[in-house]
Amino acid sequence: FFFFQAEDGIRDVERSRGLGDVYKRQELNKATSERVSLNAKLLERDQEVSSLRKRCKELEDEVIDLSRHCKDVEEKLLQSLNLFEETSKENSNYKANVELSLIHICRC
Repeated sequence: FFFFQAEDGIRDVERSRGLGDVYKRQELNKATSERVSLNAKLLERDQEVSSLRKRCKELEDEVIDLSRHCKDVEEKLLQSLNLFEETSKENSNYKANVELSLIHICRC
């Protein structure tokens, strides 16, 4: 076997048919490297999308937790309001009883 060296320095088993073969090989190499580059970019984008989906899921979970917390706070506020209303009624009754007692004492 004899190896022939083309103008681009690539050695071939086949005899070169001139510069046309060199340019065709360069175009193929360029297309291959562009495809590899595009595949790498696509892989990077896929990883970014995956990362963004994960972050969205984390945010959804946080929203659910905050919603639960808000419901708990709302329930506690309602309980406090009810307790305040009950205490106010009791204080009002107590105040009325004190006033009645004072009136009764003053009559005596």
